[in-house]
Amino acid sequence: MTGDDLKDGKERVRVHLIEPLDRLLGLKRPKRCRSNMEHLAGLAEIQNKLAYLGEPDLLALQYGIRATLTRAGEWPSPAVVFGFAHVLCPPPPSDSEKVVSYMRSSAGMAARAGGYHVDLYRWLKEHSGVPSGPVDLRQIKAAAEQNNRAEARLERMDREGASMTGSEAGFLEFRKRDRARAEALAPVADVEVRA
Repeated sequence: MTGDDLKDGKERVRVHLIEPLDRLLGLKRPKRCRSNMEHLAGLAEIQNKLAYLGEPDLLALQYGIRATLTRAGEWPSPAVVFGFAHVLCPPPPSDSEKVVSYMRSSAGMAARAGGYHVDLYRWLKEHSGVPSGPVDLRQIKAAAEQNNRAEARLERMDREGASMTGSEAGFLEFRKRDRARAEALAPVADVEVRA
């Protein structure tokens, strides 16, 4: 997550999870916490680690905690909250240093300019190395051409309200997520880059 995304996410967790549980249930510091500082550190950890959740997921988590995880009016441990949250919505996979640095390099800029940055991003996530030559790049570009066409067709169907199969809807959802991440990592070139 970027700095602004993390800040917004932490605020969502505070507003839709922590404050309502404090206000509605009056949950107290658990006995396992030796000090108020330790309890506040646990709440801060919850804010940091659950910042990826959207408002609906946080509301579902809040209701789940209210219904099942509170006993004796105490906050459940952060580990219990994380376990419950991960059942609702697993955390997004993080990008390795390799993926981040390659996507931010001139190769990532070239991929963005050439329209194959989403498939380069996916390739980097799925392989242990980096593209090793023209053969890998041809395969990535060919996959991008096919996937970009499919994405455009499915987006058009979505705009027009046409029904999609579950696999088509899943493809579009994952493609949009990968596109957002790839575009966040691969800068737009200020000058023309050879694609």
